[in-house]
Amino acid sequence: MRIVPIVAVLLSLAGCDKPSTTSSPPPSGSVSEFHVSIFNACGNDVTVEVGSAAGSGRQVLLLNAARETITGGAEQIFLIGKGGELLATYQPIQGKQKAQVTSDCTAIERVD
Repeated sequence: MRIVPIVAVLLSLAGCDKPSTTSSPPPSGSVSEFHVSIFNACGNDVTVEVGSAAGSGRQVLLLNAARETITGGAEQIFLIGKGGELLATYQPIQGKQKAQVTSDCTAIERVD
């Protein structure tokens, strides 16, 4: 009996193996179309990417204090740093919604 692999599997299933700052994607097929009205509350222009994985989608430049509408399907929205690093992930829900890049430029949050 191999105990180490079983413990590793259990920890990964429980989510205890490392902290996560991104949201988990919904089950496949649960979002077929979204419209996100996103506001840039950050003091700088930022880049977001819309795709199935970071580095695989289309990039959108959000100017400081500007609002943009992003549409898509079974995709996520990624906040990309100046050096091309992934800062945050936003998982859209089905339909219309509002979101914003936070004032500290490190996250995308849903707005009511």
